[in-house]
Amino acid sequence: MKYRKMLLALIFIAAGVGALLVYYKFFTTEKVLPGKVPSPETAQQRPPDHQIRVSVKPVIDWYEAVGTIRPRTEARIESQVSAQIVDVRVKPGNKVVKGQLLVLLDNRQFLARLDQAKQGLQSALSKRRQGEQAVRAAAAAFEQAQADYRRIKTYFASQAATKRDLEKAKSAFLQA
Repeated sequence: MKYRKMLLALIFIAAGVGALLVYYKFFTTEKVLPGKVPSPETAQQRPPDHQIRVSVKPVIDWYEAVGTIRPRTEARIESQVSAQIVDVRVKPGNKVVKGQLLVLLDNRQFLARLDQAKQGLQSALSKRRQGEQAVRAAAAAFEQAQADYRRIKTYFASQAATKRDLEKAKSAFLQA
């Protein structure tokens, strides 16, 4: 709008200057040929210089157009989880900032899932502890079976144990 006003003012000024030039016969069609001097009667005298007043005035101009107004940036708001909306904290057209709470969701389903996950974790930890205890018990049983087998093997070498005792100790050792 500002440039349009300036353009209109320049056009008016140019038109005024052009009218003055025509008025003072600046654009004459009479040509003087080379080597000839016009006589004073035919030579046209220019009128004395005149002052011209030019002023700039604001021009109110309207231009109607059909269009669509769009923001510079658009944002799609969507949830990362699906839940029922309990409360809407903003209205359409409000300005929001990053991190601002827009809607409040019902979290009862998520709390129930969290409790289930915690119970599952506790169960897994309990089973792990039981497994660790079972491993310790198996290691102790292995060491016991190994010690029994070595002892009975020594007894068998000195004929203090029977072959059956040796085979029984060996079987227990291999199973452990």
